[in-house]
Amino acid sequence: MAFLRPPDVTQWEIELDGGWEECSPEDQAVIEAACADPDRHSVDLGRGRWRYRVEFRQGGGAVQINTTTQRERSLRRWEVLGAEADIDDLLRPAAVGIRRATTHVVVSEEASAIRLVGNLQLYPSLTHLNIFCRWREAGGIKLAENLQHCPQLAHLDLDGNRIGDAGVIALAKNLQRCPLLAQLDLGKN
Repeated sequence: MAFLRPPDVTQWEIELDGGWEECSPEDQAVIEAACADPDRHSVDLGRGRWRYRVEFRQGGGAVQINTTTQRERSLRRWEVLGAEADIDDLLRPAAVGIRRATTHVVVSEEASAIRLVGNLQLYPSLTHLNIFCRWREAGGIKLAENLQHCPQLAHLDLDGNRIGDAGVIALAKNLQRCPLLAQLDLGKN
């Protein structure tokens, strides 16, 4: 089963009628700026006659609330990491607000993947993790050691890596640390 196709850049999406749609560029800019402030817990948005509040949840994640109807809709934030500089930006202390709202991370560069996995405790909302960088055994073992930091992880895609038997066995022994895991892709390992 294939992992969801990530966007080409950091992106906010909203759940609408069972599907996901990209938030407008204007809304994304406002949400991202508010999210970057670790002391901020919400931001107000308006579209025509509708008013919305985006709330950043204490345990991580975000929702959009229609302030008239009080209807909540889930928001998700994609982060696509390639170069090591990308991960450096996210790991800096000032990025705590961004990390708490990030639900989907895609990593295509080995050094970034290793640093991310060593810092998974900084991503309390992580539900989807896709690592495709030709990882070796050590990468799979390091990920297994850090799975306890991902209690909300629902999808883990390691297709196309080289984590070998030792990496797969280490992951298997630690999967109970991710009680919500519904999809695991270990193809071509």
